[in-house]
Amino acid sequence: MRLLKFGIATDSSKPVDEVVRSVQEAERLGFDSAWIADLSLQRDAYVVLTACALKTRTIRLGIAVTNPYTRHPAVTAAAFATLNEIAEGRTAIGIGVGSKQNLLQPLGIKRHRPNETLKEAVKIIRELLSSTTTHAAKVNFVTSLIPIYVAGRGRETLTVAGEMADGAMVSSLTTPRALSYAFEAIDRGAKSAGRNPESIQKIIYTRLCITKNEKEAKEQVRPLIAYRIWDDSFSTLQQLGYDRTTTQKIKNAYAQKDFETAKMLATDQMIDDFAIAGTVDACLEKIERLKKLGVNQIVVTPVSTNRGEQLKQFVHSIVAKIG
Repeated sequence: MRLLKFGIATDSSKPVDEVVRSVQEAERLGFDSAWIADLSLQRDAYVVLTACALKTRTIRLGIAVTNPYTRHPAVTAAAFATLNEIAEGRTAIGIGVGSKQNLLQPLGIKRHRPNETLKEAVKIIRELLSSTTTHAAKVNFVTSLIPIYVAGRGRETLTVAGEMADGAMVSSLTTPRALSYAFEAIDRGAKSAGRNPESIQKIIYTRLCITKNEKEAKEQVRPLIAYRIWDDSFSTLQQLGYDRTTTQKIKNAYAQKDFETAKMLATDQMIDDFAIAGTVDACLEKIERLKKLGVNQIVVTPVSTNRGEQLKQFVHSIVAKIG
C-alpha cells in the first residue's frame, strides 16, 4: 500500500536558531520533510535552510515556495546545488508564480506572463542541475538531481506541474470537492506531455489545528482563511464554487485592513476546504480521505500558540494511526 508522508512548513520570521530547533524537533518526531517559505524580506530562506542542513541528518529540506521573479532561476539552481551538497542530497525545490499582492507588488515587481515564466524557470533549473543546458551559464560543480515541485491553486499553474514537475504542491486545499479541479488540471497537464499522471507526486500544503472542540478549531483558523480568499484570483475561487459577492466583500474588507469583518465573512465551507481543523477524530478522518484520493504527502503549518505540542499531538494521535 502507498505510504503517505508528512512534512512541516514554517517561515523565517523568527530567529534562525528558533527555526532550526523546530526543524530538529520535526526530524526527531519522524516528519519526512521541512519547508521554509521564501516570503517577502524576512530572514533569507536559503541561509535558514543551510543552518537547518548543518543541524539535521535525515529530514528533507525544501523551499515552499520560491518564484522566478525575486530569484532568477539560474541563481536558484546554483543556490540549491550548494545547499544539496551541504545537506547530502536531502533537498527539494518548491516554486510557484509568486503572490502578486503579498510579495511582488510591495517590491514593485510586475508578474508578467506568470505561467510561461514558471515553465521557463523549471526548464532552466532542471537543465542547470542536470548539466544539459544549452546556455552559456552552467553550474560548475557536481550535484545530484533535486526534485522540483510546482506550487499553486490556479488551474493553469497546476497544469504546468503535471507537464513538467516531479510533483504538484497544492496550496491549502483539503477536501475532495475542492481538490477535484486541481487534480484534474495536474492529470491533464501530465497527459498532454505524454507523462503518466500517477508519476506526479501530489502534495497538500495546509494549515492544521487540532482541538477538543471542532468549533474552537474553526475559529482559530478562520482569520487565516480570509487571507487566502484575499490573495486568490476570482477564477480560482470560482473553481471552488464560492459566491462572488461574498468573496468580493472579504477581499474588500481585507484590503482595507478590516480583518475582523473579513474573518467573520469566511464561511465554514471555506474553512473545510482550506484547512485540517477539528478534533483528533475529525482530522484523522479527513487525512484518510486525502490518502484515498491519491495524496502522497501532507505538509502542515500548525495554528497554535504552542506549535511543538500541536506537532507532537499530530504525530502521536493521527500520523501513528494512518494505515
